[in-house]
Amino acid sequence: IAARIDSRLFYKIYWIICVLAIGCVVIQALQIWILNVPMTNMIPFVDLSSKAETLSFIENRPSAFFLEPQHLCSFFLPILVIEINKQDYLKAGILTLTILLTTSTQGLICAAAVWIMFFLTDDVRKLKSKLIMVLIILVFVILFLYSNLFAGSLEKLQNTSLDTNIRIVRAFEVFKAMPLFDKITGIGMTNVNSYLKYSRVCPEWTLSDLSVNQNYISSFFGNFVEFGLIGGISYLLMIASMFKSANKTGKIFVILILLSALSMTITYNSWMIFYWVIFYTISDDKKLAQMRW
Repeated sequence: IAARIDSRLFYKIYWIICVLAIGCVVIQALQIWILNVPMTNMIPFVDLSSKAETLSFIENRPSAFFLEPQHLCSFFLPILVIEINKQDYLKAGILTLTILLTTSTQGLICAAAVWIMFFLTDDVRKLKSKLIMVLIILVFVILFLYSNLFAGSLEKLQNTSLDTNIRIVRAFEVFKAMPLFDKITGIGMTNVNSYLKYSRVCPEWTLSDLSVNQNYISSFFGNFVEFGLIGGISYLLMIASMFKSANKTGKIFVILILLSALSMTITYNSWMIFYWVIFYTISDDKKLAQMRW
């Protein structure tokens, strides 16, 4: 797919969707924090599945036409990598501010990591460019810490408990509690719900209020749960091979994939297709250079 992509057209369409999403997030943020009215649901589907309805209405947080804020941030992060690489800090700043408005913990951490990685690893940037990056990072920090507009983001980050965070620790806890034979073979895809119920592994995830999400596992340790030690290690070897063969922007993107895998399902689904196509596109310096208007 990446070999056949018109990278300039891809970039333009990507940004059109981003602009629409940014507009929706601004409207939703105004409704939530300024007007104090219920957020307008902007998902353009008439009939949502029960899971989709749960995701889209469980919290009153800006997510545009995505099912949840984390999905929107996951969509924004690749283009953020592209814009910082191009030193287009206006677009990168707008994307980062939008991610802040979603109050997504994963989005906040990954966006910060992307900015820091570029700052620390880019030796060819001019001093002026690095000073601009420092200034932008300081503005984000000040806004985040002292602006009432981002108080929800700060409060959510402070109240995040690793012990009960289903995105971060669930897969690790399940794998740690699995019998040795199951650790070697894995339990198969989308089978966590039944496995926990009948094996009595990690009963805290089936007997608490977290049970509604009991089939969810993030990919980093989830690969070990579903595909065993062989599958999990093979996945990490693939990631290492991608990192070794990539250009600088591609290497940063691989680290972003690893960070995302700690808290989201990014293996063998639509997100994997999306991220891997972008990885192989931006790892081609010629295609990366064509990503302009």
